[in-house]
Amino acid sequence: MANKPVSRRLKRAMEEARRAFFQKFGRWPSPGDPIIFDPDVDEPTPMDPAKTRREMISTMKEAGIPGALVYAYEKTGLIVSEMNEHLISPADIAEYDAAIAEYRRLH
Repeated sequence: MANKPVSRRLKRAMEEARRAFFQKFGRWPSPGDPIIFDPDVDEPTPMDPAKTRREMISTMKEAGIPGALVYAYEKTGLIVSEMNEHLISPADIAEYDAAIAEYRRLH
């Protein structure tokens, strides 16, 4: 399988992550270092998935993302869009859609 070119947006995000790593730890990341690290720890440590999820939910709410989509993310861990829907299994899409329907029933 041929390597696909990296988008400008991804390149920019990776460079920002490298700079954040340098600012936090005073050195550039090595191959074994996490790309997404816990900023509250003094050594390069991968971000705790539960903490990442909590921060994502908080950010979604602050950004004004509709409640049904936040709820579906909370229930499934998925963010579904036209751009990525083809990458997600039909079973996961069904679970996501069920979470949105559940939110609407509850609200």
